[in-house]
Amino acid sequence: MNKQRQMMIFKTIVDSGSISKAAERLELSKSVLSNHLKQLENELNIDLLKRTTRRQSLTLAGEQFYQHCVALNDVMSHAWEDIHQLQQQPQGKISVTAPVALMELIVIPALCSAFSSYPKVSLNLIADDRQLDLLQHDIDIAIRFGESPDSTIKQKRIGRFQDVLCQSKHTCQNAAEAN
Repeated sequence: MNKQRQMMIFKTIVDSGSISKAAERLELSKSVLSNHLKQLENELNIDLLKRTTRRQSLTLAGEQFYQHCVALNDVMSHAWEDIHQLQQQPQGKISVTAPVALMELIVIPALCSAFSSYPKVSLNLIADDRQLDLLQHDIDIAIRFGESPDSTIKQKRIGRFQDVLCQSKHTCQNAAEAN
């Protein structure tokens, strides 16, 4: 059995006040918990609990070990809470690169709108018509025309873009008159 699990079982036994109550909380049999405790004490080569038929109390070693179990439980709880908090409230820096025209017309308005409700997220926007090396420039998202030549990069088509050449009637007349 892994050491963290052994420590959490021991902590539950102490917190519950008895092996019977701990067995109920953990939904295990009393004999299984008793065996876990014996195995732990054998591995540590020291008694952690003084037990009688009516009560249990911690030995000096048991008290010290229990404090470590509490600390481990706190660390594990904080780790879970921190990660859960990240999922609830994203934070950090996101670097995005896109061609100049796309950045100005589409990306900036879309990202500003999308991330306005995430104050802990900062955007680093890089408008560049070159295909920058994502790792070298520490870029998280690249919006590009066409496919990336690097097949190891995860890619997803997000739309189609069609170039259209436009010219005003006035420009056409001026060009005809010049010829």
